[in-house]
Amino acid sequence: MRKPALLASLVVILLGAVAAVVLGGKPEPALLRNPLVAGALRPIGLAAASWQTIVLYASRDTDLPPARLWATWERLEGWPGWASPLVVETRWLGAPGWRPGARFEQVLDLGLLLSHVRSTETVGFVDPGHQVSWWKDEGGFKSSHVWSFEPLPDGGCRIVDLEIMHGVLIGLVRPLTEEGWQRRFDDAVDGLIVAARRAD
Repeated sequence: MRKPALLASLVVILLGAVAAVVLGGKPEPALLRNPLVAGALRPIGLAAASWQTIVLYASRDTDLPPARLWATWERLEGWPGWASPLVVETRWLGAPGWRPGARFEQVLDLGLLLSHVRSTETVGFVDPGHQVSWWKDEGGFKSSHVWSFEPLPDGGCRIVDLEIMHGVLIGLVRPLTEEGWQRRFDDAVDGLIVAARRAD
């Protein structure tokens, strides 16, 4: 890494540390009571969120049926088309398909100094047509991701895209990054709805 880039990274982390100390806090209590959020904390060994935790929760109600949204969402290779700018690349590692143990790679653009973050994910839970989740705990960084498609009484669907990230570095950069990351998750859910409407 070049010295100017390293210096810029250190400045951002230092500013994040100062903001974390000054602002403190943790995710909203109402959000933490949501059953999906509580359920997503468990696989990564967290009983509760702390200042080291970011909870990104994007939810939309739509008149589209869950099956139509699922049909668009389940095509992993199509994610960069509707989840941009968050999702840059996706591909299956091994046999494709949403089942526990399936592996895929994604490249995310989280903005600031975290553009083009490549990660390998292993699917942990699948309820076809309704919910998929994956999680990991690697070197002090924990993450848990859930996509949910809940049928509504009128035939529509409530879509939820939930990401929990936890670790010291996450806590330090949280004041600088959380709002921008939330916008990218909101845009991804909106993009899925648009793509599902266009699908035949």
